[in-house]
Amino acid sequence: MCPHPPAPSPSGRGGEDTVEANVHEQQSDAVYREMATKVMVQIARELRDRQTDAEMMLWAILRGRKLNDMKFRRQHPIAGSAYVVDFLCYEHKLKLMLFVNKILKH
Repeated sequence: MCPHPPAPSPSGRGGEDTVEANVHEQQSDAVYREMATKVMVQIARELRDRQTDAEMMLWAILRGRKLNDMKFRRQHPIAGSAYVVDFLCYEHKLKLMLFVNKILKH
């Protein structure tokens, strides 16, 4: 499978009401995509497909600007690093990582 940069969100998605806000969002997305390696983008995509129960529950709260009208991205590569954060709000430079201990029964 050949990795490729993610497509930008469709216009009007996420409650954006102004053209200026959409342009700013597209520019910030482009900056992150340019700086994140193709490998890290592919890893982030795979992590989105394998999210934990805790990540699914938190994503239900964060998605669609439900929390303080902040736009979050999930499993987002951090430019210039080898890290993928669980959730990122670019506008507020807020990065969230979940650390969940699972109890395994044998």
